[in-house]
Amino acid sequence: MYFCINPMRNRHGCSNADMACRRRICSDADCIVAWHLRSNHGSKDGTYSTTIKAVSESYFSGRGVTVNHVSKWWGFFNDGTIMDSIDNDNPVIIFGSLFNPKNENDNINHAVVAYKYTDHSGLFGETNFTTHYGWNGYENIYVSGTFGSIYILE
Repeated sequence: MYFCINPMRNRHGCSNADMACRRRICSDADCIVAWHLRSNHGSKDGTYSTTIKAVSESYFSGRGVTVNHVSKWWGFFNDGTIMDSIDNDNPVIIFGSLFNPKNENDNINHAVVAYKYTDHSGLFGETNFTTHYGWNGYENIYVSGTFGSIYILE
């Protein structure tokens, strides 16, 4: 996933054009797949739910596959939207300024996959979503609050 963060260099200093360097450094196939999808079907901008939707449309349509998916900005979804999707066995990618599990006093702009929830919304509570941050050892991280956008592949 690191190739998507900086369009010119990854975290190891390899140019994204240097495939040999990337293959030596990153043996994780997901890393290469993410870079390929972003480079060939996406934009060079930051990643939002709309970016992921556009990348998915380009990728799937190029293969003759039709998918049902939605991208929604803040104000056009709520916790119930995310909970309904999870109840239908569809994980949700949540985008926003989220809790930084590497530094509890900080937030980071990030996207996480939500796959479970605990609903404490009641009068004063809030819903906690169980997420995976995309890094080894950072699964089962709880997030709540106001999110910037969501992407759901149904």
